[in-house]
Formats: sequence, structure tokens, C-alpha cells
Amino acid sequence: IERAKAEELAELERAAAEARLRKEMDGEEFWAHSVQKQRNEVAEKWRKERERVEAIQSRKRSSSGTKKTFGLSSPVVKIKRVVSNLALKASPGASRGHLGSTSAREDDSSFFEDTGDVFVPPSLESLLLPGNSDAGDDSSSSIKSSVGDSAEDSARIQGQSKEFGILPYTATDLKDKPTMVPPTKLSSFAFRKFATIYFRDETKSSFSAQPTIGPLLYHGSADLRQVASQLRICVLQFMGDLADTHTATRAQQIEEVGLIMTKLRHHHQKQETMPLPPHPLSQLDKVHFLVGTCILYPSLRDEVFSIILQQLNGNPSPSSRALGWVLLCLFLGCCTPSDKMVNYLRSFILTGPKSYAPLLDKRLQRAYHCTGRQWPPSFLELQAAKVGAVGIPLIVRLPDGRCMTVTVDPATSSSELCRDILGGLKFKDTFGFSIAVEMGEQVTDLGASDYPVLDAVSACEQHTARRKGCDVTTLAANEQHQQHGQVKQSTSALNSCSVILHRRFFPPWHNSAFDMDCTKLIYHQVVRSIKTGSHLYQSEEELIVLLAQECFVRFKGEDVNTKKLITALSDILSNAELLRRPVRKWSALVKATQAKGGLDLASSSQEEIKRDVVDYAKDAWTLHFSYRYPVKRVAGFKVNPSKGQLFLAAHYHGVSLLQNVQQTPAVGEEAIDAPAKPETLLSVPYHQLANVTTSSTSGDTMLTLQLVTMDGDRLYITSSKALAICKFVNEILGELRNRSPFAVVMQTPAGEDENWLRVRFGDVVVMDDVYAQISQAESDFLTVVNLRTGESGDLPTTCLSVLAVTQEPDSEFKHQLASLNATAHQHLQVVTTVVASASSRQRAMSGGRSVAALSSRKASAATLRSSVTQTTMASSFYTLKSYATKNFAPSGQGVQSVVHPSVWQYTKAELKRPMLFHLRSDSHLSKKAVNMFTSILKFCGEYPTRIDPRSQIPTQRVFKSPIAHPELRDELYCQLFRQLTANPSRSSSDRVWQLVWLATGLFACSKEFFEEAKLFLRSRAVHAAIAAKCLHRLNTATRGSARQYSPHTMEIQAAQNGFVDMSQTVFFPDQSSKKFPVTSRSKVRNLLDHICQYFGVGRVEFDLVLEHGDQVLSSLPEKQYILDVLQEGGGEEADLRLVFVRQLWLDDRLSVNKQLDHRVNFPQELAKYMQGYHSVSNSQAVYLAVLIWFLKYSHNPSSMEETGFSSIFHHLVPETMVRKMSLKEWRKSVNDERKKIRSDVSVSWAERKFLERLSSVQSFGATFFTMKQTVYSTMPEDVIMAINKHGVALLDAVKKDVVAHWDYDEISMWSFDPEHFHLSIGGVLRHSAGFKLLCDTTEGGMVDLLLTRYTSKSLTRPGGSSELVDGGDGRKRMQSYTSTASAVSSSRHGSTS
Repeated sequence: IERAKAEELAELERAAAEARLRKEMDGEEFWAHSVQKQRNEVAEKWRKERERVEAIQSRKRSSSGTKKTFGLSSPVVKIKRVVSNLALKASPGASRGHLGSTSAREDDSSFFEDTGDVFVPPSLESLLLPGNSDAGDDSSSSIKSSVGDSAEDSARIQGQSKEFGILPYTATDLKDKPTMVPPTKLSSFAFRKFATIYFRDETKSSFSAQPTIGPLLYHGSADLRQVASQLRICVLQFMGDLADTHTATRAQQIEEVGLIMTKLRHHHQKQETMPLPPHPLSQLDKVHFLVGTCILYPSLRDEVFSIILQQLNGNPSPSSRALGWVLLCLFLGCCTPSDKMVNYLRSFILTGPKSYAPLLDKRLQRAYHCTGRQWPPSFLELQAAKVGAVGIPLIVRLPDGRCMTVTVDPATSSSELCRDILGGLKFKDTFGFSIAVEMGEQVTDLGASDYPVLDAVSACEQHTARRKGCDVTTLAANEQHQQHGQVKQSTSALNSCSVILHRRFFPPWHNSAFDMDCTKLIYHQVVRSIKTGSHLYQSEEELIVLLAQECFVRFKGEDVNTKKLITALSDILSNAELLRRPVRKWSALVKATQAKGGLDLASSSQEEIKRDVVDYAKDAWTLHFSYRYPVKRVAGFKVNPSKGQLFLAAHYHGVSLLQNVQQTPAVGEEAIDAPAKPETLLSVPYHQLANVTTSSTSGDTMLTLQLVTMDGDRLYITSSKALAICKFVNEILGELRNRSPFAVVMQTPAGEDENWLRVRFGDVVVMDDVYAQISQAESDFLTVVNLRTGESGDLPTTCLSVLAVTQEPDSEFKHQLASLNATAHQHLQVVTTVVASASSRQRAMSGGRSVAALSSRKASAATLRSSVTQTTMASSFYTLKSYATKNFAPSGQGVQSVVHPSVWQYTKAELKRPMLFHLRSDSHLSKKAVNMFTSILKFCGEYPTRIDPRSQIPTQRVFKSPIAHPELRDELYCQLFRQLTANPSRSSSDRVWQLVWLATGLFACSKEFFEEAKLFLRSRAVHAAIAAKCLHRLNTATRGSARQYSPHTMEIQAAQNGFVDMSQTVFFPDQSSKKFPVTSRSKVRNLLDHICQYFGVGRVEFDLVLEHGDQVLSSLPEKQYILDVLQEGGGEEADLRLVFVRQLWLDDRLSVNKQLDHRVNFPQELAKYMQGYHSVSNSQAVYLAVLIWFLKYSHNPSSMEETGFSSIFHHLVPETMVRKMSLKEWRKSVNDERKKIRSDVSVSWAERKFLERLSSVQSFGATFFTMKQTVYSTMPEDVIMAINKHGVALLDAVKKDVVAHWDYDEISMWSFDPEHFHLSIGGVLRHSAGFKLLCDTTEGGMVDLLLTRYTSKSLTRPGGSSELVDGGDGRKRMQSYTSTASAVSSSRHGSTS
């Protein structure tokens, strides 16, 4: 009763809303009191109905007693009848079906007469819901027997069902939508039990080949029962249980063949059922008839599921069962069961064949909670279902020509697929991408919505077949013959179905430099549009410029001959453009454009050009990169569209109303790359939108979208996509407000509080941060700056409304806001997110704050960079005025005693000469100084450039010259301080402060300018925290040397994110990592100290090495700046890794440091041991193999068996030891040794024992270098030099045997160059012939470093020789050389350096 009442009230509200909208559009008055009167009448009607039913139930309850409640011969049949009657009475709308309606009884007393003495108790739900039954299958059998004993009651129920046209029981009548029960509780959901409760004849739950037994479930009309009988015939024909007896001539088949789904929709629009086609159907057509009918009539879905399960239950034919599971797989991918059947279906599925049960169970869970399909399965789905494939592979084509393969299932939506593709590409900029399905000439754009991908595939298949004049199966057969060469060439192959990823929309906050991988893809999409003839360009000049830029990118900026250029243009231009003008003329136009120099291609990189093209595309071709929604009619805004198709487009700048947009008929919104030259009727920028809402109008699918502007103007748009438009536009507006620091004053502060900032109604103010950050703070007032007056102060949050802008509004928009009236501002208050909460709003407006609290808040708040006059700025802060008098050259007249303020104050104009007079005499430095200032202007966004100022390229151009030429460092500081003096732009001054912060981390200024810089920064440190940081960094820079490279990306990001602290990730030999704090002035030794302090060890034995991809670079010089080292390594920064390694082993004793052993010592020594560098006995190798097994494979005991041991054997024993014993002997020895050790040993214990046992080997802790020697024929040509605390050894590179060994006191000298290493043994100090070893190697620098460290430490040992000191200090160095590999770190990768 309550549900029926709610439905009637909802229908009343929809009609009232439609009437209200119609009256408002016509300018008439809407009488609301008449609607309220109707509401009261409906409520009174259903109140009386409820009282009448409760009275009847009370009489039955008092007269029947507890014994009569369930004392019936057939309780389930009685309960069915009671629920049937109650459902009819409680829900009058239930009798209204899709295909007809029946009348209900009007007398309430007669309504309960057929129920006898039975009433429905409150616990009816617990008795009827199968999930709560404790009897299981036994209860099902007992229910079945009791039902069979009362044929009269069964007939009565069937008669009532026919008369009332309702189901005897639906789960939704008793409770909300249930969730799936766990698999362990599915035993009580047997299919036989479902048949007993819900089937018209519960005895028919097993296989039956009879096509005329009628529907299995109850249906509300004769038409539905007739359709259900045809569905049963179709299922039996598909499974092969019923022969296809249709006979038709070839001419009749050709005339009657068509797309099944299209015919079904046509009959459904006429409110009539479609009979089973008289001609023979293919398997796919039968599936289309079944699924299509159930898509249009959802009440028949349980009927089809019941028929399939009945035919699978006890089916004696293996082929029929196989086809039945295929059909169930296809049907479940498009239709979901009702809530009452879902658990029974899942229980049946889990008892099915192993090849289909997991697939169907996953598909059921996915489909049950996803948007339903609107098209039947495609041919690809049929082929996949026949082989039991988990997913359907689709090819994704990217605009740059790359392809990737993705797997989808029937429930995969376009948004899921788009997200998976972008995740695979690792894009950071993912907003606005869309996917399209292409099959032959048919292209359907799906956007990134909930639309199922395979629906588009099915639609494309049917459209393709319709163009060919045949069904999909015939077309697929023709293509299969075509692949085997049996028929002639044809077009539109079904197997060529692919997915296209493309950019569909640019959000207003898009930044092409944020994700260069994404920008490159969009660039290729723009270039591809030339070939496809999309005509993005609006003039020939645009096309020529685009061709010139593409040729520059394609040939990497090199000059090419005319032949290559013609070939490239032939590949870029469309056929239409090549027919309109010969390719040679296009070539001449491109060359002429490149020669003019207006594009500045020579000084631009390929990335800059690609960003420039993308930025131009989003700004100039907004209608192409837009989401377009169909519009039925519009009203308001004085828009008078002519006859033609209307669309609403959401694009980069705002929303536009378009007319006569060409669109390819498809399932989605439009075909991509389709020519579109619409007429723009109306355009509204995002910042002009104050309110976007929807309201109901005629029909269930058509809503009216209401757009309200800042001026209060309204635009009404009726569209089937109104909800989608409203959601999308509000999402854009919300994100813009989150990124906005600007707000408008909606009301002036109440009271006479002088502490509030003086503002007017409609003033635009600047908050101290973007709204997304401010909204997290719990405060009832904000510190803002009034853009009209330039004054700074506090305002209550309730007075402000955030604007949907990311840049300062222009003067026209400010004037518009100031002229708004209070009525228009009400729209702002509705839609714009107000900063304060309700409680904060009340506290702020009540004036409950003390003046002391306000003053304290003001003192602690961050001062904004306000827009005040230059005079005020000059008088408040220290400037370069006095310094300019002595060192600047005013107006080219030489040094004068008085200089004009324009020389040392902010300017947007380029410099024609350096600011410092002494630099003018050097033309080379003068040019670099001028270019340096131009780069500053570009970085601050005050000079036109194609490069994003937030990227690394502009900063490199600013600092490249002063790093190379110290004379320009004072000039740079002067230029930066000039731009900070009286700068009226907040964004510009913010970026200048970023450059100052970066400069103070790179180098200091001269001693002469240092005092000026301190005074300048100190005067601003009181007002800006960043000035204090810059002053501290400048003091630090004066005590050290200058950096050698431009700022690292880490520094640039830190400056852009509010000058946050930086950290560097350091990796360890066990592949783990940890972040350690670094600064711009941190050196390698500083970072090394942090790491060693973390492990609790000294720095002597450890080092940092640099990895670039798979290549391991040398250990890093301790005195070099860490950020310079990272840039000196070259390559992409993401490929550079700092690795902490142990280079020396000076102590014979192993320290007790579990963390160091686990992350550094053990993985290093394990790698060298497995390469065979250490000579150990068989017993030692067996013991070490057991320890390795405990560390790596103890979780799998079967690995010690014969089959398992052979697979892990080479991970336990070095290659050099494999042939010492047979595999069987190794397994026995390792297994015996394993039994001697407890099974519960810890990881640290095993690692410790491994290092202790290996430390007894002479070569423990050594670093190994691969070399080649040709001096001594008695030695092998390929040798390995090992260096550790015991001395230097030579090993055979093949056998790993020790060839020679020398202590450090035997070494007289060594030297190296980039390709050789020379070692002298004896001779010089011992007055003997000695031994001289000359080896070919590129790692002489690393060998020199290790020998120097070991020999210097050996001086402190007893018996240290003074001769060694001379040898160590007097060694010859042929050339300073930085090694390119680290033997210690490379052993971690399984290969020698």
C-alpha cells in the first residue's frame, strides 16, 4: 500500500512539474494550491485503504487462532495464493504489463474470500525466502509432495493468476534487492526448489523435448504467455532438441531475412509482439531473438533462464548440453536474472562443467551489478562462448600508429575500457579521453560512459550486415571463404573490429606540459585528422602551418630535399587536398612558410612544437574537441532555431548550442573525425554559468535542462541526455572552483566592525590559496585582497562565493559582477560552493569574535601578494635604487648620479642591453644577458612562447648562461630583483620568487652585490616566508662552490609546489628503497652520512653508485653535489637510480647488524657466490645451498623432491660446482644437511650463517673486474682481477681458478688510462726485475679507487711499510678518469663489471 501510494504521488509530482514548466515558458501563472489539494486526496485515499486492510487482517487473526494459521493440507499453495492476492491489492500498478492490463476486484471483502481461513503472518518473509530455510533439499521434496496432493488448489492459483495477471510471488514485494549469498550457503538454493515455489507446474523441472508444455512461470497477459511459448521453441531449436521444420523458398528467405533486433524494436514500438520468423534461422539469429525479446520485455528473462536450466537438468544428449551451456553463457552476458532467481541460478552454475562454471559465475556477478545490455550478443561473443573463452580480445589502435590488445567481457563499459587503456599507457592526464568502435566503414563513438563496449560491436556488426544485404552469420561465412581464397574480394571484415582511443574533450584547466606522453598522442591525432579529411583547420593558412610543423617534427629539424618533402606530404595530406592542389605546390608553400621564420622552428624543440599544436587545437578547434548531446527543443535566451538538428556542445571554453551538425547514425553520440560545420546559435563561458539543474518534462526519458547565467538569464533545453549534461557541466564547474583562488562578495559584513575589509557588493577578491585547500581549514573568515582597491584584510566566509575561474577575471566580467542585483546573486549562492559551513557562517555573521582574536589571526596569516601601486611598493621595501645609481646604465647614457625608476622596477618590455654597465663592453655577454631576461619573461608568462613555463626547459634557459659565465650571476640577481619590485601581477611575482629560490640553490652572487641582496631579501622576509628561505640559501651558497648544472626537476617541482622539502630515493642491493632528505646544496657525502646513520654504521666501507637502466656507473665522488650527479648521469631521470653498496671489507669480524646484512651484505655476496667467484669445498657448497633453500624455497617443501629439486638446483649451487656431483647426489646431500637444521629458523639467522661460512673463503668481500691481458703467454688471456683486504688476485675467467696473488706490500705502483690498467709488482723498490701486468679494461678508475682505499687503510696495520707509502703516493696517473662501472653493484645483477 505504501509503495502504491508513493508511485501515485510520484506520478502526480511529474505531471505538476511538467505543467509548471509549460506555464513558465508561456508566461502564465501556475496554481500550486491545486497540486496540494490533489496530494491530500491521494493521501486520504490510501489511508482509508490501509485501515480497511488492517481491520480485515485483525478479524481473520482473531477468528482463526494459531492452529488454523498453518494447519492446511497444502501450505505452500495457500501461501502462494495469499501472496498473489496481497500483491495485487498492495500494488495496483502491478497489473499493468507491457502488452495489456487486467482489472482487479473492487470489493475488499471478496478479495479475501478465496483465502479461506488463512492470513499472512508477519514472519511470512522468513518462510518464503529460500535463503532462510533450514530444511534444504529435504524441505523442497516435502513441499513438492504436499503441493501434489491438492490439484484443486493448484488449479485455483492458476486461475487467479490468469484473472489478475500477476506473479504469485516476487521477492521485491517483500524486501529490497538481496545480495548474492556466499558459495558455502548455496546448498539450499537448488533448482528443484525454485521450480516447486515458482513454476506453474513444479513437476516440470527436468529435461523435456516437448515444445508445447506452455510457459514455466506465471505471466500477466496472454501475449506474454504466447511469447514465452515461442521462446521455448527457440531454445529447443538452438540446443538441437527440436528440429527446425520451417520450409520456405529461396525467394521467401531472401525477402524475409533481416536484422532480428531491428524487427523486434519495430514491433515493440507498435506495442505488439513479434512471432518467431517462419524461415530457418542461424544460431546467432536464434540468440538474437531470445536476447532481443528479453531486452524489450524484462519480465520474460526469468522464463528463459528457467527454460535453459530445465533443458540442462537431466539432459541425456552431450551435444545438447554443450549448446545449452553456450546459450546460457550468451544469455547471461546480456540479461540478468531477477532478485528471486539469482541465487538459484548461481547454485546451478557452480554445479556445471569446469570449463564453464567459473566463467559463468564471474559473468553473473559482473552483470548483476552493471548496466544492462541494449543489443544482443555479437558474432565475436558467439565464437568466444563456443570455446569457453574468459574474455574477448579487441585491438586498440592509437593515433600514433601503435596497437595494443585488450580483453573485454560482456559487462565491460566504455569508461572501464578507457581507464584500462590509459592505465596501460601510464598517462597522468586522463580526463577527456574517449573510445570508439570501428568495424569496416562503421565507426561508433562511445565516449567514456557506462555504455557496454560489446553493444557497440554488436550494433556495428548488424549495420555492416544491413549494408551488405545479408545477416551477420552469412557475412562472417563469406569473410571466412574470402580468407581462404574461395570468393572474390569484399569489404568490411567482421574480424577487423577494433577500438580507437582519441582525445574528445579538453578541460579548461588542461596543461599540455603536464603529461608529454599524452600530448604526443593528441598531436598525432591532430595530424591524423589531415589524412582522414576531418578538416579541423578553418583556413588554408592553418593547414600550411600545421604541415610545416609536422615536417619539422618528422625530419627532426633537418633540412631535407624536395623529394623527401613531397613523399612526406603525400603521406600527410588527404586525397581531397592532393586533388585540389598538386603535391609540389604544397611542398613549395611549406618551404616558404618555414623560410619566413615566423614559426621560430629553428629555436624550438620537437616537444615544444607538439605542445604548441595541441594548445592551438584546444583553443581554436573547440567544437571538434567537444562532447555533443542531442537536443529536442530549446526555450529562452531569445534563441529561435530554424528547422534542423540541434546539439549542445561542452568544450574547452564553455557550452554552445549548435544547429545542423552532421552526424553518422550510430549507437553512441557521433562518429569521430566526421566533418562538422555547425551554426553556433549561442555560447556561454563556464564562468558565466551560475546554476545548472534538471527538471522532468513529458515522457520518462526526456528531461529539461535549465542553464542560469550570472545575469539571471535562463535557457531551457529538452534532451534525452539532460542528466548526463547536468552531471558533466557541474563536474567541470566544481573542478574549476576547486582550482580557483577568486571569489565574489555576495554581501557586505554585518555590523560596524572596523576590522573587516571594506568591500562593495560584487567586488572580486583573491584568497590566499585555491578553494580546494582553503575548504579543508575550519575557519569562519579568510584573509583576502580586494582587486578593486588593492587592500588586504579579513572577510567572513559567508560573504564570499567562489568563482569558476582559474585566472584573474577581466575588467568586463568584474564590471558585470559589480552591476548584478541581489536576485542574480541568489543563483550564485545556490550553485557556488560557499567556503564556510553552517555553524561557521552563524558565528561569523553574529560578530562573536573579539578584536584581539582577529588581530592575532591577522598576524599569523600568510600575507598575499597584493595588487597595489608601484609607489606603495617602492616605499615599503628595499629596492635597487641606490645600487643602480652606481652600477646601472640609464637609457644608454652611461653612469649617472640619478637613474629613472623604470631601470630598477618591474617591466614587461625586453631588455636591449644588460642592466650592469660593465657587461656592455663584452658583446658576447651582453647578448646572453638580454636573452636571459627574455627567458625570465617567458617563464613568468609575460612573453609569448610555445613552451609551458612550468616545464624544465625555461628554467634551463634562464640559468644556463650564469652557470657557464660567473660574470652574469650578479646580472641575473639584478634582473630577478627588478621583476619583484612593484610587480602588480600576483602570478608573475610568484614565478619570480621561484627563480630566486632556484638561483640561491645554484650559486651565490659576488661579494660586492651580496650586501644589496641581503637587504633586499630581509626587507621582504617579514612579509613573505619564501624571502627568508632564499636569504638562508644565499648564505649557504656563499660558503661553497657553485653548482655545475641547471636546476634538477626535483627542485623545479619543489618550487612549484610551495617550496616543499625534497627527498631522494636510494635503492639497496635487495631491490628495496628508502627516501632520504636532500637540499639543493647536499653533496654525496651528506647523503651517504644520512644512509649510514640509518643503518648505524660508519661511512668508510660504503659507497653510492649510479645506475642508468641496466648500466651500472661508477661510485660517486663524495665532494660532488648530489643533484649535479643525477644530471651528469644522463638519460631519463626515471631511469637513474642511486644504489647504496658496500665497497670495502676491512674487518675480519662480522658486525651484528641484521638490517645491514639483509638489505646490503647478503644480497651482494650471494650474487658473487652464485657467479662462481669463490672457491669452496663440496661440504661448504652443500651447507650454503641449504641456507639458500631456507631463504628462498622453504615455503614449498615439495621443492626438495626429485622433480622440484631439478628446477631450483641452479639457484642453489654455482655453475662451477654443478659437475662436482650428480644431481641425485646433490639432492641427497642437501636433503640430509637440511634435516640437521631446525625448520623454524629465522631469515636473519640464515643470512648470518651464510656470511659467516663464506667469510672463511680467501676471496670474501672482493670486488671483481673482467680484463684481458696479452703480455704473459703462461696466463690465460681473459682474466678476472679480484681486490679485497687480502690483496690483489688474478683468476681464470673461465675456470675461476686463482692464477696469481699479491699482497699490498708487494705492489710498487699502478697507473691507468681510459682503456688500460698497469700494475707493477716488486722491481722499483726491491731492486729486482719485478713483474709488470698490462690489461685492457675500461674500469681502471674503479680499480684505482679501490687500491687507493685499501692501501691507505693498510698503513694503520702493524708492519706497514714506508715503501708502500711512496708507492701509493707516487703512482703515475696518465689521465683523470671517471669509471663507467661498479663491480660490486654489477654483481648484484648477475654479471661482472
